[in-house]
Amino acid sequence: MSEKRTLKIIPTADGSTSIFWEELNETYHSLHGATQESRHVYIEAGLEYLLSKKQHINILEVGLGTGLNVLLSLEFALKNPDVSIQLTSLEPLPLPQEVLDNLDFAGTFSPPFSTKLPSFWQQIHTCLPDQKCYCLPNFEFRKLHQKLEDFESSEVFDLIYYDAFAPSKQPEMWELDNLQKIGRLTVSDGILVTYSSSGKFRKNLTLAGFSIEKLKGPVGKKEMVRGYKLASQTS
Repeated sequence: MSEKRTLKIIPTADGSTSIFWEELNETYHSLHGATQESRHVYIEAGLEYLLSKKQHINILEVGLGTGLNVLLSLEFALKNPDVSIQLTSLEPLPLPQEVLDNLDFAGTFSPPFSTKLPSFWQQIHTCLPDQKCYCLPNFEFRKLHQKLEDFESSEVFDLIYYDAFAPSKQPEMWELDNLQKIGRLTVSDGILVTYSSSGKFRKNLTLAGFSIEKLKGPVGKKEMVRGYKLASQTS
């Protein structure tokens, strides 16, 4: 994947903005709506699904990107103060500050969260790498400027936000080796959620020790995947 980046802020259909990476010919989010896509895939199919099962949720995000998934997770934590959330985000290619300064998600959040959004946004992007930031009493965040291949952890995670670029743009992230690593990092009965539902990815995720559920995708996409880590399988 090219590391040369010409990045342009682009509008999406729900009123939020995203980024177009010219050299990769790829957007960071769906043009049908950045916020609606992330909320559907990572919050509704991930965090909300686990709410009835766990009161403490440890999340690994593969691909911090703009920080939108973290914002949405903070919104969830604010609405659910009895749930404790830890979120670790991996991002080997942090976005330049001048790009972050021009992103706009404000119109897709409602009060009271929308009034707190500027403060949360600043905390996400000024938090030093590998430093724990306590954004809310029930929300702990840290980010690492690492590739998944280089990430090591003694922790296992309840929920994986798998938000790498598409298989056609970043194929190595969807190969068996990386998904087996994710399997080792996921607690038995934990889940992985992602926007992709490609056949090769589903096969590799199964080989990595997950069962597969295809769910209705966000606006503009037919399907997404939720994977369940099987206790009886090892990667």
